[in-house]
Amino acid sequence: MTQTKKTKKNVEDKHLPGDERGLNEVRYSEDGRWLYTAHEHRDWRIYDALTGFFVKVVNGHDDTVSCLSVRGNKVCTGSWDKVIQMWDVSYPKYWEGGLT
Repeated sequence: MTQTKKTKKNVEDKHLPGDERGLNEVRYSEDGRWLYTAHEHRDWRIYDALTGFFVKVVNGHDDTVSCLSVRGNKVCTGSWDKVIQMWDVSYPKYWEGGLT
């Protein structure tokens, strides 16, 4: 469950579960539906941007995920392991069992 508070500008500020340490980058999907976060603990995560609910942890790097970029249904991650990976996050493929 997310923690929500109102800021001075009366805008909702949500604390996302699981992002307490080592957050390196945050990006929205182009349609604003998903939020992607890159982390020090060798993974990146997907959140529902409308509800703030956690959706999935994606592993695949051997070191800190230092950056990510989003274009359409592709997320590109870069890591201190000196590897860049391209992930397909298209809706049907994602819900059928994972990312490739």
